[in-house]
Amino acid sequence: MDTGDETNAKAVVETPPIPQPSSGRQGRASDRLRQQELLSALGVTALRGAPLEELLNEAVRVCADGLGAELCNVLEYQPKRAGCL
Repeated sequence: MDTGDETNAKAVVETPPIPQPSSGRQGRASDRLRQQELLSALGVTALRGAPLEELLNEAVRVCADGLGAELCNVLEYQPKRAGCL
């Protein structure tokens, strides 16, 4: 992620255990709806002009919550190292 400044942002969020996605058609539909609600809230955060660090922290939280993951991380690609930091 290149924002044109020297600040490199990284966020790690630990979330409490999240129930596993529901099974069946009804469960999948409610899971998808929840993911859309999370993404919408993230969009509102971005549109209100949140600072980059706040936006990245919220993106990490939304990603972990939407995927049902305990951990999530934002990494920055470092082309000189051909990897992420």
